[in-house]
Parts: sequence; C-alpha cells; structure tokens
Amino acid sequence: MMPAITKLRSTRCLAPEAGRSWLRYVCLAARWLLLPLSFLFTFLHAPGVAAQDVVTQSNNSLAALARYERELEELETRYDSYHPSLLEPLQAMEALLTEQGNHERVSELQNRRLQLLRTSLGFEHPDLIPALETMIATQLRLHNWQEITDHLDHIRYLHSVNRGAESEVVLNARARQAQWLLNQVYLDREANRPGLVLEARDLLEDALDQAQETYGEDDPATVPWLYQRALSLYYLVAIMNTDSSMAGRAIDEVARRDGVMRLNSANRGRVFAPLGFGAAGRIPVVEDGEPVGVGYLRQALSYINDIEDIAEAQDDQQLLAMAHIYHGDFQLLMDRGSGQRDYRDAREMLVTSGINPARVDRFFSRPMPIPMPRFFASFDELEDYQRSLYTSVP
Repeated sequence: MMPAITKLRSTRCLAPEAGRSWLRYVCLAARWLLLPLSFLFTFLHAPGVAAQDVVTQSNNSLAALARYERELEELETRYDSYHPSLLEPLQAMEALLTEQGNHERVSELQNRRLQLLRTSLGFEHPDLIPALETMIATQLRLHNWQEITDHLDHIRYLHSVNRGAESEVVLNARARQAQWLLNQVYLDREANRPGLVLEARDLLEDALDQAQETYGEDDPATVPWLYQRALSLYYLVAIMNTDSSMAGRAIDEVARRDGVMRLNSANRGRVFAPLGFGAAGRIPVVEDGEPVGVGYLRQALSYINDIEDIAEAQDDQQLLAMAHIYHGDFQLLMDRGSGQRDYRDAREMLVTSGINPARVDRFFSRPMPIPMPRFFASFDELEDYQRSLYTSVP
C-alpha cells in the first residue's frame, strides 16, 4: 500500500454563498504530484486465455528461451562475451522473461546488455538511453527506487554530453528527475522522505536557473519553471506540517541543510523554542495559524510575482489573469484573506479579455483544491482542468 502524506490544502471559490469561509484542512491525498508516474509504470497485462492455451504458451516460451540461451553460448564460443552479436538474443530473452514475470533475471540480462552497448558504442553514446529506459521499467517492478534514481541521473548525463548541458532536453530531464523524487516520497521509507523533497526542490531550482539562462528572465517560456519552483517550496512546507513524526524529521533536515531563518515567523525574535531535549526537541516559533516554514511560502509567492511581471511586460491580459489566480492561491496557503481580492481582479481581467462572463462565473463558483499541479497559461486550459476534476469524481 502506498503511504500517504499529509499536506496543507485549501479550496478556492467566489460563489456568493461561500462568503469568506475558506476551507483549510489537512488532507491525506496524493494530489500534490506534479505529473503521474505514467512515464515509469509500463506493466504488461495479458488478456485472459483458456487454461490449455496458457500451458501451450508457457511451453513455447520456455522452448524459445532455451534456444536463445544456446545461441548465446554459441556466439560466446565463436567470438567473446562482449561481442555485439549477443545483443539481439539478450534482448529477445528479456522480452520472454518479462512475460514470465522473472524480473530479477531480466535485470541481470539488462545490466549485461548495457555493458555490451558500452563496449561497442562507448560510455557516452546516446543509444544507451533506450536501454536505460527499459531498465527503469524493470527496476520499478522490482521496487528498486534508488536504481531508478541512478538511471534517471545517467540519462540526464548522456543528454548533457550529447545535446549540451543547456539544451531543452536536459531541462526536461531535470524536471523528470524531480518528479520521480516527489513520487518516491510515497514509496520510500518515511525517514527518507524529507531528503527526497529537498532534492527535488534543488533540481527544480537548477531547472529554473537553466531556463532563465536559456530563454532570458523575462521570457514567457520561463513561466512553467517559475511555477514548478514555487510548487517545490510548497511541498517542502507541506511535509514540515504533516500530522506525524515525519514533520519533525523534515524540520530537522531543513534546518541542517538551509539553516533556521525561514522556519519561524518573520515577526518572531527567536527561531526555536527549546524543550530541553537538544536540537531534536526544538520546535519552530510561528504566529498563530501560520504553518511552519511560512518563509518558504513567501519565497514561493515571489516567483508568482515574477510571472505577473512577465505577463505585464507582454501585455497579455489573459496570462496576467491566470497569474492573479495563482497569486491568490498562495495567499490563501499563507492564510491571507487578500487571495479573494486576487480572484476578483482575475475575474474582471478574464471578462475584459473577451471570455464569456458566464464561463468565468461558473469556474469561480466551483471549489478547487490548491495549489494546482502546473501553470495553465490560458483560461481554456484551466477550465478543462477543472472539468476533468469534476468528471473524475465517482
């Protein structure tokens, strides 16, 4: 069973009946994932067949596997253990063993095939990437999370060598690594989860730096990366406010890596209130109602401000309206009532830009979980996302 993680959550609604009664609560959910695990979950599901057919297929598979093993032995005798001719039978054996569910053996063959590819192509050839992708799928089946992390890092390295460290494919590889680390939070041991969130945050910080260097700080192409950076800080605050022992581990890990300045409220003179049990027994001092690490949310809000600046510079009213919605979301996450003003301003901008008022009112009349998993640059995209949330509810 996938472990759940508590997180801050709120809803957005401008319906008259909603008034100012904003719903803030802690929710056990997996909605905070940026992207699904679809790029990793590649399990094979065979259709149902008759029992006799299953036996026949199994016998045929075993016979084919024996033929490939004999072929491997012959090729090794004729050439050597690292000859490129071994690649084809090895790959065929991987496919058969995957059908049989023998993933441990598949992993062994894939490691051998990678060694052969390195011998014949070199350690930095781009054709190593497809082999690593198949290895990721196998390690996912085996629940070897660190192996997946290592393979994703290897893939980014190969893209960097072959396409350039500042290429867009490397930028996307960073985001993919960060996404995997956030997904791994639900799969790994509780003690490892704070470190995973922090590593994802650092990768997304690097991704934003790269995007700004590549496109320019004022380019709209940086908007998705600014928002992902803001989200990574929200996730950090979320894990420090879980209703479990993990919160204490997260706070200790953040203090160790970042120091303690942003763990307390800005108006407090002291960062920690000692409880007499050493560093592990101290708790951050925050204002009533504020989450631990609210300083990180303030930093996240600054990235939303950057998105607003880009929209204003582009004179893109719809993009600016979207930015106001996200600004309001983070205001609510910080427990500030000014988020409602952002929503009203966004509504007026959307209507002024030509969106049918009935559509805009319908959007704001339906509560939604915040923050959203990605930045929607147009109202059409945001509306489609909201519609998907409501149609997916049973």
